[in-house]
Amino acid sequence: MYAFGYDNNRNHAVKKKKKNNRNHKILRIFNLYPSRNHDFRYQVYDFSSNSWKVLDVKPEWNIHSHQRGVSLKGNTYFPVHKKRTVGGVNIEDVLVCFDFTKERFGPPLPLPFNSYNAENFVSLSCVREEQLAMLYQRWGI
Repeated sequence: MYAFGYDNNRNHAVKKKKKNNRNHKILRIFNLYPSRNHDFRYQVYDFSSNSWKVLDVKPEWNIHSHQRGVSLKGNTYFPVHKKRTVGGVNIEDVLVCFDFTKERFGPPLPLPFNSYNAENFVSLSCVREEQLAMLYQRWGI
């Protein structure tokens, strides 16, 4: 899984004497051992240095490959499940943001629903490049 964003640090433009201060980056999330559930690794590719950096991330949440992130103002947001389970099922949905400037995930923000049922659907989108919108569709009701 990949996410695209940019570093909002204005110091890059001053150091490089560029008008465009956006240092674009890619977040790569991959399962190192596909046979193991949720054993993910995280890397950031920096276009300015043409290199990958391994991130030391030990999240308290699980991200699923079918949950795509949405980029907004240089950062990417993901709907994820906290690692709190009842009967082996993740029961708490949260929203996390990957900050491409700091190259780390922000704190999880609780969501007002639980989509732990496989039939439920959560989708993110961006509205006018200003706001996030989230759709939660619950089946069977």
